[in-house]
Amino acid sequence: MLKLRENGDVKMKLDYRKTWDMRTGLLMAAVGAMLSLAFRVLYYWMGIDGYQNVEQQLTADKTLGILAVELVVLSPIIEEVLFRGCLYRLLRKRGSAVSSALLSSVAFGIYHWNIPQGIYAFVMGLFLAWSLEQYQTMKAPIVIHMAANMMALIISI
Repeated sequence: MLKLRENGDVKMKLDYRKTWDMRTGLLMAAVGAMLSLAFRVLYYWMGIDGYQNVEQQLTADKTLGILAVELVVLSPIIEEVLFRGCLYRLLRKRGSAVSSALLSSVAFGIYHWNIPQGIYAFVMGLFLAWSLEQYQTMKAPIVIHMAANMMALIISI
């Protein structure tokens, strides 16, 4: 932030506090969606088939509307409350941000029960924990997670 003093000098003040606003939310949502897309492309290039079986199980006999509600709304909210709202915060009370992020992200990866998705969930979990730590609001990881799942849904249809 630049401030003009009465004598005409310019004073630069650096403000490192992170605030969550609409612009930040849209930016973080875009980053979440791009992470989802990047892992999908990476796995495709590497010939890793880790999503198709899960997608078939998730999408079987469901309409697009039901899938959108489950994958883009309900799952991110429930998973973020559990993994960042409860687990990360519990670990954070007892340890550092780094150790808490690592442990909660490992748990998040294991929860997905699939090695390719588990690796992606671990990396995403680190980013989600960072967002919670930076913005101090559950809106951050929930919005990012919703955007990532929306991108995965769009790619799969």
